Amino acid sequence: MEKKDCRVQKTITDILSQLRSMDDRLLAIERNTNVAKHLLNRKTTEDDGVDLFASDSEEESEATVKLREERLAAYAEKSKKPTLIAKSNVILDIKPGMTKPI
Repeated sequence: MEKKDCRVQKTITDILSQLRSMDDRLLAIERNTNVAKHLLNRKTTEDDGVDLFASDSEEESEATVKLREERLAAYAEKSKKPTLIAKSNVILDIKPGMTKPI
């Protein structure tokens, strides 16, 4: 009889501990969903003042334009050179072998 009481008591404590852990997990999920709802409801403007491409203005400076033109010219010269195409030959040497299959 005492063994049964001990088993029942242990089962009840296990169930209570699992219930507490589920309650904690549910509270954590509710907190996360509340944060997500808050972030979704927060209105943001189209321009947050953050310049992702770090450009101060839409116009390019003379130095930038000159450098880009020089690089394009150098690339155009480089692309006109003939390129060496690597070729390889594969020779298969097939000799008549045995006439009977193995």
